[in-house]
Amino acid sequence: MILFTRLAMMAAISSASMATKRDVLMIAVDDMRPEMGCYGCDYMKTPVLDELASESMVFDHMYTGVAVCSPSRTLFLTTRRADTSRVWIISPKEYWRLSGGNFTSLPQHFLDNGYLTLGTGKIFHPGLESNNSDSEYSWSPECLPYQNTFPEPNGESIYSSPAVHPYNISDDDEMGEGKLALHMVKLLELIANKRKADSRPFFMAAGFHRPHIPYHAPTRYYDMYDLDMPVAPNQHPPAKSPTLALNSCWIGKNFSYDVDGNLTYPGQGYYTGNFKDLAKVPISSRMPEDGTTVPIEEQQRMRQAYRASLSFTDRNIGVVIAAAKRLGLYDNAIVALWGDHGIQLGDQGEWDKHTVFEHATRIPFMVRLPKAFFPNFQPGRTAAFVENVDLYPTLAELAMSLPMERCPADANASRSVETCTEGLSFAPVLMSSNLPWKNASFSQYSRIEESIMGYSIRTTGWRYSRWVKFDKSKAGYPGGAQWNQTVGEELYVHSLNTLPCDWSYEAVNVVDDPQYASIREELSTKLIDGWRGALPPASQ
Repeated sequence: MILFTRLAMMAAISSASMATKRDVLMIAVDDMRPEMGCYGCDYMKTPVLDELASESMVFDHMYTGVAVCSPSRTLFLTTRRADTSRVWIISPKEYWRLSGGNFTSLPQHFLDNGYLTLGTGKIFHPGLESNNSDSEYSWSPECLPYQNTFPEPNGESIYSSPAVHPYNISDDDEMGEGKLALHMVKLLELIANKRKADSRPFFMAAGFHRPHIPYHAPTRYYDMYDLDMPVAPNQHPPAKSPTLALNSCWIGKNFSYDVDGNLTYPGQGYYTGNFKDLAKVPISSRMPEDGTTVPIEEQQRMRQAYRASLSFTDRNIGVVIAAAKRLGLYDNAIVALWGDHGIQLGDQGEWDKHTVFEHATRIPFMVRLPKAFFPNFQPGRTAAFVENVDLYPTLAELAMSLPMERCPADANASRSVETCTEGLSFAPVLMSSNLPWKNASFSQYSRIEESIMGYSIRTTGWRYSRWVKFDKSKAGYPGGAQWNQTVGEELYVHSLNTLPCDWSYEAVNVVDDPQYASIREELSTKLIDGWRGALPPASQ
């Protein structure tokens, strides 16, 4: 069925258009969880995202392999999993070309195939973690030096401002993210002007930093949301969950644990250590045993700020899309929009990401295909399981008709291949939203200086996670993940009838409940077998 659908899809494209490479507009948003109008959250003010969703295939089960910026973006942009790239945390030592292999990046693949590749903002994680947005390999000279951020009106940096920071200004374009959108418009204008003499197709990437903390947005976006709003329904960690599963950035960016997973010292938090307004908030010192007890009014202030920042980003995405339409660059372009990972806003007593919980790993994702090239494409929704490593091979297939080879199963062999995928093109799903597809998605997160790894599998109705001792020098091989040395285990029931924007899931760890013993055993086996065993039969 899958093979037939793929062949039918390719046959639907005329021979003339098969030879024509298609333009790509890719939009990335930092810390964006699926909380917007198009995901059923009617209290959110996201008209641009909602309109784009109405023209797109919207994915309800898209997951990141690692819920933190640099590793997640490495998954998207190299289509290699974390144990192959050896990118598990944000660290200058974990730039994939140094830690894993000289993998061809997504924009580099397009550049190598004759594209004009332009980008601005946060696509790669900035700094040494990507050797300055992989500028040496990924981008056309026209957008160099690569510009990642733009100054706020008063010159504040990320860590010199409060976390919650409404700006009392009348011009959105004065904000750093407003300037980023205008810079994107200039790059689109450059493409339009060059098209008179330069027939190269374009790969354009726009990366917005908000709603990542600090929550910089004009005051009117804060005013869109009543401060007296509901807080997370689950205010404490899941009952019976292991300590290693928890990691609140409010008290500690990375807790200190002993090898058995017991908390030894919470340390200074990312939130309290960097944002002066959060350092003053009176919070419980009991974390993580029974949750970060943040005052309700402070939770509401943070949630309002997050929503305001997302609505401001919605506006800025609208500036980019409007310019692309005005310049005649939109209608025939493939448009892909993604969040790099989710975010916990007091859910399960957690703040930020850094876990393998659903709130951190599930991400919003949508793809719009141009009717001129894909006449059979119909906007809609799909419940198919997809992962962020799947985007790269999908865009390569859709835009350039270049299917990617699957990487070798042997880790060292895989690391020696510059261009291959550890994902799966979901192009057939875009033509048939109910197509039988992967039966699971996989995520992971490290603890204790990467000596413990939490691996998680999400299937229909279940999430199973297992924390094991880990030898990163053997990552990808037996002895890397030491499955016989388990230090924590979790099993959560996911209702198949969950209402949109119901954030109350994963409240009780049922891994030791005898009635779920067979499920536990089945999912443990699937987790150890890994992602190759979850592929649809025709793709294995």
